[in-house]
Amino acid sequence: MNPNDYERGKTQGYRNGYDEAFSAAYAANCRKPPEPPKKPDAPPPAQQQTPDTMFAAGKTAGEGWGREDAKQCNPPTRAHSDLVPPSQPNTLILAYQNGYRLGYQTAYDEAFRDNCLKP
Repeated sequence: MNPNDYERGKTQGYRNGYDEAFSAAYAANCRKPPEPPKKPDAPPPAQQQTPDTMFAAGKTAGEGWGREDAKQCNPPTRAHSDLVPPSQPNTLILAYQNGYRLGYQTAYDEAFRDNCLKP
């Protein structure tokens, strides 16, 4: 069967319309632009040290050393009881050293009683 001009135009219009519709749908659904790389998370802001936080840190460190030194009963020693004082102390360093001294002495005394004085 030989199509007439009307049939050929109708077929060509269908093809053009289909191609355009397919191209638009493909571009909208299948060709998504690449996502930009994610920015890395910003690091958390640095915590401002205060004399109280430095005292707590020193106390924790002192307690650890105090328990370790108290394990030696004969002769009893307080080898790590004092820290070397800085040449120019500031409030934070002094707070740390005071906390360390308090934590060390308390933990040493308790551990020495538990380890060495109990029968």
